[in-house]
Amino acid sequence: MFVTNPCFEFWLLLHFDTVFSLDINKLKENEKITSKRRYTEEELRKLVPGFKKNNIQFQVFEDKIDNAINNEKLFAEDLSDLKSLVGSNVGKLIIELRRN
Repeated sequence: MFVTNPCFEFWLLLHFDTVFSLDINKLKENEKITSKRRYTEEELRKLVPGFKKNNIQFQVFEDKIDNAINNEKLFAEDLSDLKSLVGSNVGKLIIELRRN
């Protein structure tokens, strides 16, 4: 199983080194910042102007995938840890897919 906690937008934030400057508690809580957006999406919009959850432009992230995989290792990756800690193991999935 491959998951990201608190949400998929965190995996996208991992593509950028600025993820380390974000408030870990705010990431974990991922509370609504506006009536429509939570913390992770709002922070992602600062890095990717015009970002929309329902229309992700994956080409923006494509050349940063290796960076995201490396950054992921500095957060929780184990499934049992991901239940309560901020992190992702999507990078492991990408590594598996690249092997095949």
